[in-house]
Amino acid sequence: MRLSEFWHQALAELRSGKPVYACWVVDHRKGSPGTKSARMLLTLAGRQYGTIGGGIMEQNELEMAAACLAADSLPSPELQTIEHREAAGESASGLICGGAQTNLRFILSPQRHLEAVEAIAKAAKEEAHCVVCIDSRGIHLCGVAGPWVGDAVSLLGGDTEQWEAQAYLRNLRRIAIFGGGHCGAALARLMLGLGYAVSVIEPRREVLKAAGLPRCVTRIIQPFETGASSVAYPEDTLAVVMTYSMLSDVEALAAAIPCGFQSIGVMGSRPKIAQIRSRMLKKGIARLQVDAIRAPIGLAFNSDTPEEIALSVAAQVLLDREGKNYG
Repeated sequence: MRLSEFWHQALAELRSGKPVYACWVVDHRKGSPGTKSARMLLTLAGRQYGTIGGGIMEQNELEMAAACLAADSLPSPELQTIEHREAAGESASGLICGGAQTNLRFILSPQRHLEAVEAIAKAAKEEAHCVVCIDSRGIHLCGVAGPWVGDAVSLLGGDTEQWEAQAYLRNLRRIAIFGGGHCGAALARLMLGLGYAVSVIEPRREVLKAAGLPRCVTRIIQPFETGASSVAYPEDTLAVVMTYSMLSDVEALAAAIPCGFQSIGVMGSRPKIAQIRSRMLKKGIARLQVDAIRAPIGLAFNSDTPEEIALSVAAQVLLDREGKNYG
């Protein structure tokens, strides 16, 4: 569940005068089905948004959440670490898949939290350089002085009863897709489902309209040469080039290189990639910059349809991300 969607839905419940139960995964160990930054809401009417990992663990959490909402009780925010193995005693989650996760639970009420959630939802929509801070006393919005180093739970003074959880409001998983055709649209939908902030650069308005992309995808209807510089937060963004021709791929790559993207990749067969490299070098682009492009991007399996190609690229992105997290 995207962070902006989480706060938008929470705000809608509070504005209707109803409390809402929230649960976040604030930490996890490898093997856990609930991963860091997974989040879930339960409304008073019993509607669930998002997930913290599923299975009996999540079912137990939902039953407890429903009981708290029905009793109109407002417990303080609390942390709970659960182990996904049988021999974990009172910490056992009911799952046996291995790993562990720490869940942060809290209830938002219209009487106590409406004003704070309005400010948080606005900042989340704008992707402001802010964090949500939650501790046993409540929830508030904080500014950030320098670069954000990652969501965290801090034990204050080493005391497990004194803690503060911090969640950054800007999505740091971002992808810019150059080309809104069949492959680009398939990749946009897939990466959106994986929790990424997605931008699509496509000069042909009619192509983007036909793609039927979700509203939360940022559409940049500009030539590739200028559209690259319109992508927000390029330092956090993966650029993937999959335009309608080899020549437009070269244009998009040449425009992307000076923008400071986290990485750049291009889709294509090996003969096409060889042509792209040659043309970029002839344009005067440094060989080191050309060699830094992942070409072709995507795992090497027999992928022919737009959906298969999108899957191969997404899998490559996830493997690269896992290498950074666990390598």
